[in-house]
Formats: sequence, structure tokens, C-alpha cells
Amino acid sequence: KSWKERLVHIVDAKLDYFDMNASFKGSFHVDDCSVEFVPTSECHAPVDSYAFKILNTSDTSDEYLYSYVNSTELRHFFALVLLCKARQMSIKRDLSRLPEKVTGWLKLQGHLIKSWKKKYFVLSVGQLKYYDSGPNSDGKLTANHKESGSVNLYKAEIKLIFNKGAVYASSSNEDFKMVIVEESGRETNLQAENVADKKLWFEGIKLHIHYSNGQSDY
Repeated sequence: KSWKERLVHIVDAKLDYFDMNASFKGSFHVDDCSVEFVPTSECHAPVDSYAFKILNTSDTSDEYLYSYVNSTELRHFFALVLLCKARQMSIKRDLSRLPEKVTGWLKLQGHLIKSWKKKYFVLSVGQLKYYDSGPNSDGKLTANHKESGSVNLYKAEIKLIFNKGAVYASSSNEDFKMVIVEESGRETNLQAENVADKKLWFEGIKLHIHYSNGQSDY
């Protein structure tokens, strides 16, 4: 159960992995694989890493492989590469339609202290990140903009929150709220400034959730 560093090569329908001396150690057929994001505790990976499980889903095998990387971006990229290869070889998924990028300000409720703080959000390639400050005058984020946090959209769900006590649907800021429920059960409460922004973010997040799951019904 010890961890070993491996070189990974994905070509055609195969994922081959090698030791650091380039000696072949094993392979998976990509069109028979699925990728599951897992907690580090499941596979005893370092707590500050991002773990995933490559599972052979063919009827004749229960083979699987745990892996971890040092960034959530690399984990998502690795999963998308596998899914794209699966589509290319077996036409099982359609990841060709990338949802539009959405950026802007939303209020975020703290998980421990339930106060609301304004954050700058970036929704792109199936990921939702937020920052304490917005972009420069040219509209771009730079290395000086430190990521405050992110929301894992893989197998997540987004719901609208309505103020049941409001006389009119738009009579309270409560009606501009939504919640993202991650696969782990962790909830992230967001609040838009108006109905139009709420609709924009709700629909955008829903599309990127579908995209991160490799679904084509969007």
C-alpha cells in the first residue's frame, strides 16, 4: 500500500505507467475506465494532496488504481484527458461543448462564521474559484491575485433558495441566494445582487457541473 512516483503515458485507448527509470509497470484501457475523485483518507494519501481513483469498469475486471497530484487543477485536467480519450475511442461521452466562462462578484457565506463576504468568482472548465479582489483594469487576474478557495463541482448539485415569507418573488435579497452541495455534503451558500445575476450564475454553474461529470445533456 505504499505510494510510488510514476510516469503516465496516455495514447490511443491505453494509459501506460512506468517507474522513474522508464520501466513499464502496467496499463489500463481508457475506454473501459472511469475516474472518481476520492477523499485522501480513503487511500491514505497526504492530506494536502488531491486524490482520484482510476477504475476498470469492464465486466471482466475489478482492477483499480489510486493516484494523487499536488493541485486540483492537475487532477481535473487528468480526469478530462481520460474522458476525452474515452469519447474519442468509444464515443461514450461528449466533452466537445465547453460551457462559457462566467466571472463576477457574488456574496459567499462563511462555513464556520455565517457572515457574508463579497468575493470575485471565476467559473471555467468545470471549476468554480473565488478571490478576495477582482481583476486589474485590463480585466485579467494575475499571479498577485491569490485564490481564496474553490468549490468542487464534480458530482455536485446546485439549488435555488427562496424567501418563503416574501410577498413578491423579488422583494428580498433572500430570493437571490443559491446553494451548491458537493458530493461530500459540504454546502456553499452564494448570493447574487439581482435576479438576472442569479439566473446567469445558476445556469452557468449547472452547465459546468454537467461538464465536470462528463455528461452531454446540457
